[in-house]
Amino acid sequence: MASFISLLLLFNLFVHKLCYAADTINHNNVLRDGDTLVSNGGIFALGFFSPGNSKQRYVGIWYNKIPGQTVVWVANRDNPINNNSSSGVVKVDELGKLAIFNANSSPNPLWSANISATANTTSSTLSYKLLDTGNLVLRDENQGDFLWQSFDYPTDAFLPGMKLGFNKKTGLSWSLTSWKSPDDPSTGEFTLGMDLTGLPELVIKKASQKIWRTGPWAGEGFNGVPGMGPNPVVNFSFVDNPDEIYYSHSYYNTNTFSRIMFDYLGFDRTLIWIESTGRWVVIRTYPDDICDSYGKCGAFGSCRPNNQPTCLCLSGFEPSDGSTADGSAGVNNCSCTGYASAYVNGSGCLVWFGDLTDMREFTNGGQDFFVRVNAIEIGNSIVHSKGSFTKKKLVITLCVVIVVGLLIFISGFCYFFKKAKGRGILQRKRLQKQLLKPSPETNEETNTKFELPIFDLNSMMVATENFSLTNELGAGGFGSVYKGTLCDGREIAVKRLSKNSGQGVIEFKNEVELIAKLQHRNLVQIIGCCIEEEEKMLIYEYMPNKSLDFLLAFSSWVAIYHSFPIPGVNLQHAWELWIDGRVLESVDLTIGNSFPEKEVVRFIQVGILCVQENAKDRPTMYNVIFMLSNERPIPSPKQPAFVLISNHNSANASASPSINEMSITIVEGR
Repeated sequence: MASFISLLLLFNLFVHKLCYAADTINHNNVLRDGDTLVSNGGIFALGFFSPGNSKQRYVGIWYNKIPGQTVVWVANRDNPINNNSSSGVVKVDELGKLAIFNANSSPNPLWSANISATANTTSSTLSYKLLDTGNLVLRDENQGDFLWQSFDYPTDAFLPGMKLGFNKKTGLSWSLTSWKSPDDPSTGEFTLGMDLTGLPELVIKKASQKIWRTGPWAGEGFNGVPGMGPNPVVNFSFVDNPDEIYYSHSYYNTNTFSRIMFDYLGFDRTLIWIESTGRWVVIRTYPDDICDSYGKCGAFGSCRPNNQPTCLCLSGFEPSDGSTADGSAGVNNCSCTGYASAYVNGSGCLVWFGDLTDMREFTNGGQDFFVRVNAIEIGNSIVHSKGSFTKKKLVITLCVVIVVGLLIFISGFCYFFKKAKGRGILQRKRLQKQLLKPSPETNEETNTKFELPIFDLNSMMVATENFSLTNELGAGGFGSVYKGTLCDGREIAVKRLSKNSGQGVIEFKNEVELIAKLQHRNLVQIIGCCIEEEEKMLIYEYMPNKSLDFLLAFSSWVAIYHSFPIPGVNLQHAWELWIDGRVLESVDLTIGNSFPEKEVVRFIQVGILCVQENAKDRPTMYNVIFMLSNERPIPSPKQPAFVLISNHNSANASASPSINEMSITIVEGR
């Protein structure tokens, strides 16, 4: 009997563990400390954890497949289970709320989901599901909408698909709050959310004090965050309608693991997981420099991070106390206005009234900002500038005398250098523009808009670690192939053409267009190209043990087709074998049977099509490539040119042979 009871307990434990390989919890089961919910795709997990050196137990969500338990959401951040106890339990209560209990203490929950029961809702119809986005959602079997979701109550992580802003109907605020420390996820003193005072913008605050802001949305991004324009990696969006106002983002490549972490020091850091290196990489941090500090230079003062003094008054303004050189004290009794462009549907502007605070200069990006200033003040500013010039006139004159000789020498050198290089630079620019236009000779069947992404040389150098030999996959007469990793984590193969390959930009363009149109199960796909300075590169998706084979095989494949000769009598013999259904007899007997019959028949069929009597019946080079790269049916050939009219199709065996002028294009593989 004792053995039976032990066996039963073990069975129950086994079944209990099996229950939590799923992604859902409802009123029929509980989640104990040591169990986890795992999303359907295995991306995220939910369970109990202790951060850092803490002995407290929390319920949170983390990346399931990434080592190190990167937590992105905490339920009971301010009400942990104390003393590293394993008595924690998560279950759905009688009201349908997901709740956390300490089985060894009070029956009252430490935390519960903030939901309101409806007339048609019972706990028996409710279930909580962990999605592959990292969102824990509450669903009613009788309804389709979410009744509650963890994305509405973020902690310190901003995941793709989350919102930062407000629900105008319910008053719910979507904002981030920092942890107190790496070992303590309880509510910290920093917040990141949307400020609706004036123009909507994202703001970092310490308690009620502004630390940093994004600036208002300008149509394509926040005007205080350079680099937020349209790009092929991430999509930024801003929504303002009668129901809600929020900012969100998403990645075009859904396999990208990325998060924005708002850390306990008040820094907003964007991180991307690089699978090849097995680590998170920080690609952006705000605040980033001294000028990111809110109001650094006061009203009508502009902050310049790479200059001394850092703060400078705008033209027409001066420090109000008469002594502060950096203008941080502002000016007296001024209500000037300013404006900047807003790219909303291609037009628009943003307008400011009153004191202008928290202006800065950007070394890259940013927007032009226009300030309305009294004309007299501008005149005084100009006069003041002339006075300053007079005081420094002697020093400047001496400097000019010293450098004039150098300038003359450098100017002469640059003149001859630019003259020699100018033609080449202009020619490369023209060819780069030509690369973006579709070839005029493509027919309607294969002529598609050429929108292959153009990568810059710098990004290719970063991706391949400056074309390191350790990343080289192989080399040939055409150049070398390197393995690389883009900033979004995608692995690529970069075909870097040798400067001695003999290929010009026109040939390079033809190859790019041709490969971009290919769709074949045995070929990896091209994802972009690069033509800059003296470099010409093709960028392909990286497939282990395949990319190099494709790059080397493509040229050979084209060469094989162009070396298919059917001159004179051989063509007539091939045609007779074709119409008799004995075309394989034309294969050289020395090859034996070691060839794919279907492919050989298809090659011969394409070859006969290429020498048709009527030029309209002959396929273009683009059509030939498509015919050879898939198994779709192709037209049956008619009687080709240069074939004597035989008794197969005519009773007049003495008919004159057909004569047809044709051009032959020879393309050699690289």
